[in-house]
Amino acid sequence: MAILKSCPGLKVEVIANGIPLREYTNGDLNDPQATITRYVEANTEGTFEVLYQFLDEYVATYGVGAEVRLDGIKVDSSLIRSQNLKGKGGFSASGIESKINGRWYTSKLVFSSFTVGEYIQCARCWHPSNKRNVM
Repeated sequence: MAILKSCPGLKVEVIANGIPLREYTNGDLNDPQATITRYVEANTEGTFEVLYQFLDEYVATYGVGAEVRLDGIKVDSSLIRSQNLKGKGGFSASGIESKINGRWYTSKLVFSSFTVGEYIQCARCWHPSNKRNVM
């Protein structure tokens, strides 16, 4: 679960098949202020959701505007009144809503297919390995 030190009481998890996915950090990455980056190991088949909860230690005088972005693309946003922040198991982003020909549809969130390649380190750069160095 991702917990931002500057925002105690806000908990965020990626859930697949009803189970929170294990998160990983990148020790070489320096997050900008008020940002936290986590990576998950995922199966490219199936759907997932982003669950965010405001726990008891979260202090709110006003409502909260929440925005969920995946790979930099906004997939969900909401304005939550302060009296509705805590309890009920949190809030989730599980799909993208779109209106087509006057009807609303929800497309569930799915992990994109990707290829994990072998990387080699050369003197001046990192390059996907195809058995050659790039200089």
